[in-house]
Amino acid sequence: MGYILALDIGTGSARALLVAPDGRVCAFSQRPLEVSTPKTGWVEQDPEELWFTPKECIEDVVSRAKICAGEIRGIGIANQRETIVLWERSSGRALSPAIVWQDRRSARLCQELSSRHDLPSLREKTGLFLDPYFSAPKLMWLLAQHPQWREAALRGDLAAGTVDSWLIWNITQGHCHKSDVSNASRTLLLNIRQGSWDPQLLALFDVPPSLLPRLCPSQGYIGEAIEPACIRGVPILGILGDQQASLFGHRAWNLGDTKCTYGTGAFVLQNREDRLSIASQGLLTTIAWATGQERTYAFEGPVFVAGALLEWLVNNVKWFESVEEILECAAQTPNSETVTFVPSLCGLGSPSWDPEATGILLGLTPRTTKREIARAALEGIAWQIADVCEALQAETQKPLVELWVDGGLARSPSFLQLQTDVLGIPVKCPNEVELTGLGVAYLAGLEAGVWKTHDELESLPRSFSEYHPTVSPQERADRRDQWKKALAKTTSSL
Repeated sequence: MGYILALDIGTGSARALLVAPDGRVCAFSQRPLEVSTPKTGWVEQDPEELWFTPKECIEDVVSRAKICAGEIRGIGIANQRETIVLWERSSGRALSPAIVWQDRRSARLCQELSSRHDLPSLREKTGLFLDPYFSAPKLMWLLAQHPQWREAALRGDLAAGTVDSWLIWNITQGHCHKSDVSNASRTLLLNIRQGSWDPQLLALFDVPPSLLPRLCPSQGYIGEAIEPACIRGVPILGILGDQQASLFGHRAWNLGDTKCTYGTGAFVLQNREDRLSIASQGLLTTIAWATGQERTYAFEGPVFVAGALLEWLVNNVKWFESVEEILECAAQTPNSETVTFVPSLCGLGSPSWDPEATGILLGLTPRTTKREIARAALEGIAWQIADVCEALQAETQKPLVELWVDGGLARSPSFLQLQTDVLGIPVKCPNEVELTGLGVAYLAGLEAGVWKTHDELESLPRSFSEYHPTVSPQERADRRDQWKKALAKTTSSL
């Protein structure tokens, strides 16, 4: 018997899962990660915490399972994606806070670049938009602010990468500086047609090639763990960006399979198999995963604020005592009446792509209570997902017949009923909540030989809850009109 150890390093927490050959999660550990916002539009994390917290989760899960390293067949790593870390090769010391995917400090830089670059060419090469969300503008900003770091980078003294690269560097104690193409496809530096760093894009963002990790397939041998000691010698066999890992965890291996993960943000991905086409409806085209020379692609619609909105309502404006109170209040009213909440606290992602948009709360009346505000907040998340799904249908010219979901908000039946009412299609939620960790465990397990094929994985037992719409098409259309009018009033659109 052999286990797979899966790491899932998100924005708000780090998790470690030990997965058995029958697909069961037989040990689990989770710890929170801190996020800081030192200035408006800035979002940062401590790189040391991004290593030590997963390390503690690994030690905890191995201890709980009472196993040794020899019983673990391989390691899979899933991670928040566009976040960038810059560190010194000789010491392994991070030079600055990690700039998180939500960070908007490079917005002006992106505006300047857009005026002097052939953006259609960038879209064709990367499948992405020129937006502060992605890694390259963050790295460009860092090096522009610290000329001495640029000089050190040119000498080959520094390394940079997304969170997977940082974790692999630390787990292998500096022996491996690698990243897989699913993460690299989120940087604005990867040519997704060739699967390699693009010299013209490196020049555009003024990024020295020596900074970047060596690219590898998502599935395959990466290196051997040295730290923590409890997994020394175990091979790293799989790497995926967290949203791609969740797609894999849903067993969404066929053309058109679509899922949404609700975390700090919310992310809709649809499998496009090997069909590479650049989306034209405000969607991203990204690499889902790569095995050997074969690449699977996906359309993606990122929504920047989902669970983060609920945390903001609790911790910043303090209108509610807890996230649970928000969910309870929202469930006590059938709709938000005249209230509409557009939660664009970090700009708007897909399909609008407006980095300057700010959140708005409209339609308050003397009758408005916390219940309507809570409901409007959840509806604001659900309607953004509906906008992405509408864009997917326009892009593919095919109706979306169902949406699979996972993540924190997917644990709320009342929210999932709201989501299916907004979409007008069934929503399916696996009862196993750790889909991201399971996804990268499946990938690493295929490489380790724990499972031989997708068909074998498909045969593993799973159960799910299914939700169906309960509102009339006319009521849905009326609510949608109310949402669209509010969306048009975001700050940058005034």
